[in-house]
Amino acid sequence: MMPVKDYGSFVLAIGLFLALPGPGNLAILSAYRLGGMRAAMVSTLGIAFGDQVLIVLALGGLAALLDEWPMLFRWIECLGAVYLIYIGVGLLRSVQESAPVAVFKMKDVFRQSVAITLMNPKAIVFYMAFFPLFLEKGRAIDLQTWVVLAGTIAGMTLIYGLLLLLMLKWLTRTVKDASRLKKTLTRLMGVLFIGFGIKLAFS
Repeated sequence: MMPVKDYGSFVLAIGLFLALPGPGNLAILSAYRLGGMRAAMVSTLGIAFGDQVLIVLALGGLAALLDEWPMLFRWIECLGAVYLIYIGVGLLRSVQESAPVAVFKMKDVFRQSVAITLMNPKAIVFYMAFFPLFLEKGRAIDLQTWVVLAGTIAGMTLIYGLLLLLMLKWLTRTVKDASRLKKTLTRLMGVLFIGFGIKLAFS
């Protein structure tokens, strides 16, 4: 017996959640700008790993803790806002500076993507509030349930990241002035990161 109620709706909800513009999408795009497809896939893996951590926390009762301590959620929002603004400012500075981009490590891309996911209120609210609605009432969280939930979300995250990258790669190949496009996208991503951070700080 499927441990998730209405699995089709569950998959649709995950797809809509992934497609919503947010810091996770920007993390993948900024990683692509820094290190191409490889860095972007590492970023996608970081987001998928962060999702798995949130699933564990949700199933472990973090939702009840956030209900009891609303200020904890607010502190997470503030930390996330500061971090997003920091990333956005860094992207804008990288375009303005004439010096080449500093050498980065793949593990740093992974860590940044994990941190963005764990401090993303959109993801936290989804896993803590919306996500449990698809669990069978009264059913214990066994291995089968975990495999279905975690596997579906991880698989869809990786597929979404790959499709996003293929679309971006096609776009950069289609446009004649690719370097100018990258600078424009970098500025846009920087502004969006800062915008998400400000919105989060004053929400």
